[in-house]
Amino acid sequence: MTENAASVERVFNWTVTNLGKVAPPTCNDYGSWTVAHWRKGCTERKLRLARATSKQDQIRHLRSYDATKRAVQGSIDSENLLDPSMRNTKHCFIGLSNVLFSDQFAGRLAHSDDTLTRDQIEVGAVNAKTVLWKEVGVEHRTNQMDYNNLFEAAASDPRFSGINPSCIVQHDDGRLFGM
Repeated sequence: MTENAASVERVFNWTVTNLGKVAPPTCNDYGSWTVAHWRKGCTERKLRLARATSKQDQIRHLRSYDATKRAVQGSIDSENLLDPSMRNTKHCFIGLSNVLFSDQFAGRLAHSDDTLTRDQIEVGAVNAKTVLWKEVGVEHRTNQMDYNNLFEAAASDPRFSGINPSCIVQHDDGRLFGM
């Protein structure tokens, strides 16, 4: 690598995909771009500016567009900073499956879709707060036992590489019911 190649900065502000006859700029500073660069940049960003728009106005519009795009991207990125209990991880489903298909819960889960009795409807035992899901939630949060060798099967299968079922995220009962 030559010394000249190492000093060239990557141009992030140039988003044009169809170059036409315009060569890409060599820096990110809008002030050093040519009129053709500004026009291409504004057209690519769908900033419908008149041809007679001054250099300062074009630069101002490009910078404003970039600032808005960064702000929107920042807010989208911050949405991913949810509390871990609100976000499913790749480990959650294996751990939940381990609990649901254990001998303790498999039979009860199979009968959970049976027709409800009048008493069950009257006491409201038909949602995520039922006794079954409360017990599943407690077992999911506290259990380390591998029922039916599910953890071992996941560890040996390449489709589950990177999944650690013993990594337990504390989800509430309603969240487990939704999974």
